Amino acid sequence: MIGKKIKNPKKSAPKAERITALLEYVRTPEHEDKTEKCVYSGARGFLSDTDAGQMAEMLALAHDAARSRDPINHYVLSWREDEHPTELQIEQAVDITLAELGLTGHQVVYALHRDTDHDHLHLVVSRVHPETGKVVKQGLDIEALHRAVARIEREEAWQRCDNARYAVREDGTLEKRQRRPEPSGPSRSDGAREYERYTGSQSAERLAQERAAPVIARARSWAELHQGLTEIGMRYERKGSGAIVWVGEHPVKASKVARGASLSALTKRLGPFQPATVEQAANAKRQVKERPEPPHTDPIVAEYRAARAEWYRERRAQRTALRSRHGTEYRAMVTRHREERGELAAAHLRGDAALVGRSLLAQRDAAERAATRERQRKERQRLAGHYPAIDEWRRLQGQQTGRYRDSLLGGRGREDETTVHPRDIRAFIADVRGAAVAYHRGDHRAVFTDAGRRVQVHDREDQDGLVGALQLAAAKWGGKVSIQGSAKFRARAARAAAREGIRVVDADLAEIVRDEQRQAQQAAAAEQARAAEAERQRAAVQAERERQAREAADAERQLQEQERVEREGQAALEAELAKAHALTQGLINDMVSSGDFTCSDAEWARATSIDMEVVRRECAQWAVAALEAGWSLYTETLDFAQVDPSTISVRQDLGR
Repeated sequence: MIGKKIKNPKKSAPKAERITALLEYVRTPEHEDKTEKCVYSGARGFLSDTDAGQMAEMLALAHDAARSRDPINHYVLSWREDEHPTELQIEQAVDITLAELGLTGHQVVYALHRDTDHDHLHLVVSRVHPETGKVVKQGLDIEALHRAVARIEREEAWQRCDNARYAVREDGTLEKRQRRPEPSGPSRSDGAREYERYTGSQSAERLAQERAAPVIARARSWAELHQGLTEIGMRYERKGSGAIVWVGEHPVKASKVARGASLSALTKRLGPFQPATVEQAANAKRQVKERPEPPHTDPIVAEYRAARAEWYRERRAQRTALRSRHGTEYRAMVTRHREERGELAAAHLRGDAALVGRSLLAQRDAAERAATRERQRKERQRLAGHYPAIDEWRRLQGQQTGRYRDSLLGGRGREDETTVHPRDIRAFIADVRGAAVAYHRGDHRAVFTDAGRRVQVHDREDQDGLVGALQLAAAKWGGKVSIQGSAKFRARAARAAAREGIRVVDADLAEIVRDEQRQAQQAAAAEQARAAEAERQRAAVQAERERQAREAADAERQLQEQERVEREGQAALEAELAKAHALTQGLINDMVSSGDFTCSDAEWARATSIDMEVVRRECAQWAVAALEAGWSLYTETLDFAQVDPSTISVRQDLGR
């Protein structure tokens, strides 16, 4: 979350022109920009309830401050892309901001806009106090705005900005963070940071800054610079009036590598530019091992960004249409309820009939509002969720792409389809009992009763009955209630009213209401964190399963390859043994025919035309063949696997 102070673009403009333009833009931004829309607005410190009346009051108060040329300040609070504050959170943010600025009680008009990917809240504040007429001087209001942002992030559990100026300690006090030192070298461009964020790979700028910059800083001559860059697979070339450093086939501006790497800085230090030799340039191209794909040429990243942008565009259009429809429906319902109350009043009912009629009409209106809010909440949930990260997107792209895209556009939101029974005014049945209307669950035991000027709760431990009574009272008396009873009951009722968005007019219960609102916001933030953690765990489990599946598949492929190699080797060995066996048998037959029963190594090799190593390896097979031919073997060693054929003599076994 960030906070900004918007300067007056036209300081010479009169007060009336500035205030009129600001308030019209904040409340109706679509008049200037059709894509911009105000989704929530409010005002404080005014006597009038109308926009025109509040504008007149702010103008009058500003003119009273004759010594102040521009007593109006314009601030903007902006949330992250995935953060959308509720109405209660907006009101709390206004409370905190005004308190830190020292402008509590001053006139302020505020509105939440959704014209970009980030929700942002405009605050137009008068520095003139409406009662004393004193003008608060503009001092360190930017520091106060930073403090307000830190407190809002803490109170509403928003994600803290990385470079936030203030942080809130555990005891609630503020701590000013130390400013980070300026980097010693140039920072990476937005394109390089985005590439690294989406791909997880090092960009060419990072490689150049980490590896080329030290080489350039150590070089004492152009030859030493070119030689050092060649050794790490990079090269320095002149281009136009500047220079570039080549990381493989990807150029990086020399000024982005290091402050002293620009051509002008190096010519001052090393003299006139001298290019690298042809051999050095060729060696640099051959030696480079890491060749990152820059963002503008990476087709995968470009495709992901285009798909993500399209998804968010369509989702924003769907949300805008849904908000418009919900607003139209709700306003039409409120108007219809008002007309029905007017018709009831026009009937001029008296006594019990008037009491019963108002109570039954209020019950029906409250039940319809509760049902409408629940239905609209479920419809909003269908459009919740976020586009997947690039790793998950890459995995899912391997599946049926068309179906995957349709499922994304159809909604990745959370929706509870579990059927639950209402736990509010809809759970109760009205029963007219004389001059009162009792509400029960069907057992005729009254849980709360509408007695005309008050709604009396009988079972103060029945939470659903308490909620129903509050909804009935709010429907009867314009959305606000006053709570009477014991201190314990009033506290419980005030907390229930805060959860239902019902305004409590009792000043002594304001702190309890604010505390309940804070707890509700913290609970919602904790639930979001739990959901995010569950999603991360699910993704981690899925990734682990995929890794195990890949390892199992790789092991299976390796085993199959090993078996194939073994089968081929065995087949080759069997073929070679068969050949040796046949040739050995032929040689023995020749010896039998000639009567010469000795054979040297050379004679054996010539006779078989087999390599001598094969002869020695197959000596045992030769012995087997000789025995099969009916001959006895006499050798100096009994291990036929290692026998030397030159020591073997063969004679005819005359005894057989």
